[in-house]
Amino acid sequence: MNNYTGALLSCALHEYFTNNTNSSFEGDTKVYKVPKTINVAMPFSIRDKPKSVDGIKMVNDFAPVYVTMPLCQNMSEGIKVVSKEFNSFKGSLEPFGMKALSVVSAWLPFSMP
Repeated sequence: MNNYTGALLSCALHEYFTNNTNSSFEGDTKVYKVPKTINVAMPFSIRDKPKSVDGIKMVNDFAPVYVTMPLCQNMSEGIKVVSKEFNSFKGSLEPFGMKALSVVSAWLPFSMP
């Protein structure tokens, strides 16, 4: 699921930048290039794989991860590129660390005396 949403975002942003490369200021005729990459925060699912259909739970267990995402022109290219980026998170502790950091940062202001 993470790979498809990442590829969809990559292609949508590429299309957006392709269609909106001209400056919107009055009298400015400068044309901007479509960026090759963009830094984004994406939700990353950290649910365990269910052992059976009965083990599927509908829970909101995700963590924000920060990705330098390449912008792709089509979904087939996007899935390949984004899958490579997201597969590095699958065996990593980074998503769990980011989840803990977001929980602590939300809790911290209210816990101080």
